[in-house]
Amino acid sequence: MPTDAALFPAASERDRPGDRPGDRTWARAVISLGHDEYWSPAMRRTVTAARDRGVNLAFLGANALYRRIRFEASRVGPDRTEVNYKSSADPIADPAQVTTQWGELPSNDPGSSLVGTTYGCNVVKDDMVAVDPTSWLTRDIVHAGQRLPAMVGTEYDRVLPDRMTPHPIQVLFHSPLICRGVPDHSDVAYYTTRSGAGVFSSGTNVWVCALQNACADGYGGPGAGPVVVAITTRLLTVFGQGPAGTRYPARDTARRYVGG
Repeated sequence: MPTDAALFPAASERDRPGDRPGDRTWARAVISLGHDEYWSPAMRRTVTAARDRGVNLAFLGANALYRRIRFEASRVGPDRTEVNYKSSADPIADPAQVTTQWGELPSNDPGSSLVGTTYGCNVVKDDMVAVDPTSWLTRDIVHAGQRLPAMVGTEYDRVLPDRMTPHPIQVLFHSPLICRGVPDHSDVAYYTTRSGAGVFSSGTNVWVCALQNACADGYGGPGAGPVVVAITTRLLTVFGQGPAGTRYPARDTARRYVGG
């Protein structure tokens, strides 16, 4: 992927937004590179506020914003220990600090309200199927029904239109699959907001490795890499120019593929 595609100010992975005073809010886009599962309330508030000011968001992996965490001090210094109790065993009773999952009480605010897609299941390996070749992200790159081999996995997200999902949300790839014996689907989706922000979700954890044809275990099959590179280059180029939704508003197409 050309290096000049990333036209927005960037921060390193260690500079997680929201838990330090003075976090930068001037970025044109926030890019989550993959499997970004663990978020504190402050991180989520900061990124949500950025989106609501017109900052674009791109989630290039599945299962983002799934676990609610907090930071505690260690012998090294403040905020050095990431805490997440994956059950009600959390000894902290304060609802503002308790962990568990974002979609469960006391939060009851699944990651889909920011990401646009909802975590599905693991482990899967399936093709990604193009359903919208008319989007600005896919035009002249894919055709309807085109399959990107082994591009869904190992975990995946999908659009559930009635589960705290922003609208309008446009499904670009819709991929039927079976995970642990249960029929389901994975989606690549794009939604826009009143602020003009555009939000993209890849719905798969192998998007980034496909950019370099470096996926392991047979993921990212033949022909998938060039498509992923072309879409990502277009995505970053537009997202680096400011609020993408002002130029490319999403069409609300999710219910064509998913009932609820």
